[in-house]
Amino acid sequence: MGRLSNPPVDFAHVCDKGVRDLECRVQVSTGADHSTEYGHRQVQNRLGPHDIEKLITAYTNGDSVGRLVDCFKVNRTTVLAHLDRNGVPRRQTGPKLSDKHPAEAGDLYRDGLSLAAIGHRFGVTASTVGKALRRANVQIRPRRGWVSD
Repeated sequence: MGRLSNPPVDFAHVCDKGVRDLECRVQVSTGADHSTEYGHRQVQNRLGPHDIEKLITAYTNGDSVGRLVDCFKVNRTTVLAHLDRNGVPRRQTGPKLSDKHPAEAGDLYRDGLSLAAIGHRFGVTASTVGKALRRANVQIRPRRGWVSD
C-alpha cells in the first residue's frame, strides 16, 4: 500500500485508529496544514567581502574564534577557513610552556618531580609538560606499574 508523504494530522490520526469507512474519510479535512515542525533548520549566513575584512581585523586585534562565531553567526570552521584563505596566521590556543620553561621543566623532571607537579607549577596539564619534554628529547620515565619495553 502506498503512503502519504506528508499526511494531514487529522488524516494520520484517523488512519492510525483503523477507520476505513468512506463517511469518516469525507469528514477529515483535506486542506489541513501540511507544515510539520521537523525541528530547527540550519541557517546559513554567508559573509560578504566587507564582513570578511571585519572578521580578519577583529581576529588580528585579539578577538577569539569563539567570539567571532557569536558575533558573525557562522560556524567555527567557517571562521577558520576565512582566516586560512586570507593568510592570517593562527594564534596558539590553550596554555603552553614558554621557550624558557621546557629547559627548567626538564631539570625538575630529572630531579624526580612528576609531570603533574611540574604542570601545576607552570599552570599547564601533565600531558602538555610531557609533550614539551619529548620535543626537548627528555626521556620520560615509565608510569608506576607499567612494564617498560
